[in-house]
Amino acid sequence: LPGWRAGAFEVQDEGSQCIATACAATAGEIALDLCAGNGGKTLALAAAVGAAGRVYAHDVDAARLRSLRARAERAHVAARITVLPTPPAVATAPPVDIALVDAPCSSTGVIRRHPGLRWAVDRGSLSAEDLPTLQLRLLRRAAAAVRADGGRLVYATCSLDARENEEIAHAFERSADGR
Repeated sequence: LPGWRAGAFEVQDEGSQCIATACAATAGEIALDLCAGNGGKTLALAAAVGAAGRVYAHDVDAARLRSLRARAERAHVAARITVLPTPPAVATAPPVDIALVDAPCSSTGVIRRHPGLRWAVDRGSLSAEDLPTLQLRLLRRAAAAVRADGGRLVYATCSLDARENEEIAHAFERSADGR
């Protein structure tokens, strides 16, 4: 559509929209999207923080970050987004108002839309036992970047497994300082 090509709107799943909304980003804030992927939530954060704000984005998949850059150009928000290298240099970025971790997961929450995922097994990917360890590590890394006075940390997965959601949140809360 011409409006999409002009950057007037972005097509995004409702779940992703809800995650971006949960961040409650406002004009002028600094945000970190630690698992940015193709950048849908990054673009939403960039729109919310406005021209005076900044969004730091990271993902381990370079191809997805190239897609993010192209989408940011089309959406006219590229100047607000800084892509962090791998490993992410969150320690060198200023403290952020919002850190978002939409963590890699088992994707059980999207099976209704993509039933074939039940049988698609990537032998090189992380096992169900490895995912919670990675998720907690990412959550702690993001927490270290959040400013101490009123900063926000948002954690999300598209998994229905309590080991990837509630148990990660409880493990994070039990840690001495969240790091």
